[in-house]
Amino acid sequence: MTLLYPLEAELDPDVRLQLLGTKAAGLNEMTALGIPVPPGFTITTEVGKGYRQTRTLPDGLEASVTEAVHSIEERLGKRFGDATNPLLVSVRSGAQISMPGMMDTLLNIGLNERSLGGLATMHGDQRFALDAYRRLLQMYGTVVRGIGGDRFQYLLSDLKTHLGQPRMLDSEVPATALEGLIASQLSLIEEASGAPFPQDVHTQLWDSIGAVFASWDNMRAVRYRRMQGIDNGIHTQPLKRRQTALRRVPAQRPRRRCRRGHSHAGRAHVQCGGTRQGSVEPRSFTARSLRGDLRILHHTRKPLRRYAGRRVHHREWALVSAADASREANGSRSGPRCGRHGE
Repeated sequence: MTLLYPLEAELDPDVRLQLLGTKAAGLNEMTALGIPVPPGFTITTEVGKGYRQTRTLPDGLEASVTEAVHSIEERLGKRFGDATNPLLVSVRSGAQISMPGMMDTLLNIGLNERSLGGLATMHGDQRFALDAYRRLLQMYGTVVRGIGGDRFQYLLSDLKTHLGQPRMLDSEVPATALEGLIASQLSLIEEASGAPFPQDVHTQLWDSIGAVFASWDNMRAVRYRRMQGIDNGIHTQPLKRRQTALRRVPAQRPRRRCRRGHSHAGRAHVQCGGTRQGSVEPRSFTARSLRGDLRILHHTRKPLRRYAGRRVHHREWALVSAADASREANGSRSGPRCGRHGE
């Protein structure tokens, strides 16, 4: 069994999607067309299936990944973890069916105290290198060590308040302040998880690979597959790529209309066209008072935790049970479909 494929591998279109997933399959096709794509490789879905069953990686994968990283180093003239010319990589998730934003990603892997100065010298910008490092620490702490992301955000907010500008942008935080923030994040990771942040870049890489595989079972991904009716047997595969600076252009979501003419952006969890069965009258409530499997679904799909403990009005919200949500994912027309008027 082939454990991984480089992005330039020649694969049949049918096999490509099954083994690489949608994201890597698209990059593989772009590479075949001659479109400039940063070099990388993909661990196959077969490895993901085995990892989910045994929670172990197959024999030979470590050697294959090491060889693939060396190939990228040779093509770019950089070295993974080097003090003067460091190679940074990202580990991203993918599956045969797209699940945007549901699984986890780690960026800037390969940064440590040794390579930080090399990155700053390469780009002539110390602040850029420090900002990349603190972002790696936050992603590693939340995704790999399971530390709440709010704890890292509190450190950044407290720093801005200490500087006397609590509303300053992240890009406006000076380099000297970022050095103190990095020290605080390193302490947080060690205190909260019981182990320090690994300065060995290969440990960072393998921790990230395991975390991306494990993110198949995180709460977001499980709920998304249940809502969309996606089979749990379709597995993820990490995609390792050399990092490059890209500008992400937000996609325009189509707007839909219900039979009453209301316009709804994108594909909301609660859609128009259903019956009034299970709807509730407008009222005020405290989000924290909800119990059991009741959920709040809104057209903007804002997470419930943002409203915990606050008084919010029910006029534009639909309150449904987990069973109703499951039927909605399977195409059933029972239950409230429109959070605005219950239809």
